[in-house]
Amino acid sequence: MKKEAQFFKIFITILLFTIASRANGQKEDIYKGPGQIVPYQRVNPKFTLVKDSAFKKQTYADSVICNYYYFSKSASFDKDTFSNSASFVALHFFVDVLFDATVFKQNTNFDCIRFSRDAIFYPSFFLKQVYFFQVQVFGDARFNASIFSGDVRFIQNSFSKTINFTSSSFLKSLLFESDTFSHAIIFNSTKFLCRVLFNNIILKDSSKFIFENSTLPDTLSFFNIQSVKNDIDLTTANFSDTLNHKTSSIRKCNIYLFKSDISKLHIDYTHFKLLFTDPNQISKHYNLSSDEKESIYESLLKNFKDRGQSESAKLLDIEYQAFRWDNKTKFINWFGFFDKWWWNYGYDKEWVFLWALGFIILFSCFTYLFYNKLIQVYSFENVDLSTNKGVGQKMWASFFYTCTIFFPLSLKLKNIQKIRSGWLVYIVIVFIAGLLCVGYMANFILQR
Repeated sequence: MKKEAQFFKIFITILLFTIASRANGQKEDIYKGPGQIVPYQRVNPKFTLVKDSAFKKQTYADSVICNYYYFSKSASFDKDTFSNSASFVALHFFVDVLFDATVFKQNTNFDCIRFSRDAIFYPSFFLKQVYFFQVQVFGDARFNASIFSGDVRFIQNSFSKTINFTSSSFLKSLLFESDTFSHAIIFNSTKFLCRVLFNNIILKDSSKFIFENSTLPDTLSFFNIQSVKNDIDLTTANFSDTLNHKTSSIRKCNIYLFKSDISKLHIDYTHFKLLFTDPNQISKHYNLSSDEKESIYESLLKNFKDRGQSESAKLLDIEYQAFRWDNKTKFINWFGFFDKWWWNYGYDKEWVFLWALGFIILFSCFTYLFYNKLIQVYSFENVDLSTNKGVGQKMWASFFYTCTIFFPLSLKLKNIQKIRSGWLVYIVIVFIAGLLCVGYMANFILQR
């Protein structure tokens, strides 16, 4: 009974398929043995139908759609050119597939395709947008030396072995959305000129990113990537192109790390800057909350400290301290200006010596202008402070007068001649500035 039921189902399926083909006014091929194409659904007559499993140096001027076919023998597109849009939908390749020097001049789609063996695009040239959706590759996926001139989208695909983009170039954005990687994702010597986004991807135990000698993009996103087993190492990338020779400044890669395992990220923060505006929602300009930003800062700071990357930890902590001051109330955040320029948030304590020198020069100039009035308010015993001096002598006297107030640890009340004088306020300001500098200089010397 079971065998009879199976034969009955097959008979009904063939009958319905034949009726549908005739109703559409198009003759459909039936399976003819190995190497032939088995259509499962009619192809829209206005598109060019691709039936052969091996092509060579062909040019397709019209739009091409190839869908619902099995390729059971060889499948290769050798130096073919698709001048209009091309769509490959619901195909099953039981053999290696080769796109050798194939040119796609318009938008190209690969939807719901199963590659039982290798998928080789080596090299291929995509001049417009290319879209891979729900593609399964059980062999290697090779895009070596390919050029992608338009946006590239990989969405909900599965790669059971290596996916390789060595020496490829991406002139516009590259997106991996909800893809599954079981082995290495290779970007050796790859050039990225725009955004690269890895969103919600799944990394298996053997999966690993390789960016050796690659030129990183201006924006790099790792969004919602959890359970990362191997390090994502970006330190081996090529940063020689990031130097702006006109300004001698370093062009940094903006990196977005929201909801990802930051502990597995290995970067040199000299070449990066944290991004808190979601690059996937440019039109909405979605910004992370202050708590979410602090969590990312602290996680990455811990990463640098655990790896012994002191310079990266310093650069990130300076950025983090500036962020924390900016998020305080308007009155309090003014102290952030002092914290930054006084000693660079504690990382350049030697700056206090420059500040002390600057204060002394400034106060000495001011003292020179109002020397006659100041010595009437605050004077010293056994010191000649006469006003009958030449320019050089007066400058030296002003410098000596300023240093005498600036460096002592206390003001002597007996030296104050006029308590109710506004010039006494200036003398107190000089004294407080000196006391502050002396304290920080003493702290610097003791910590050496």
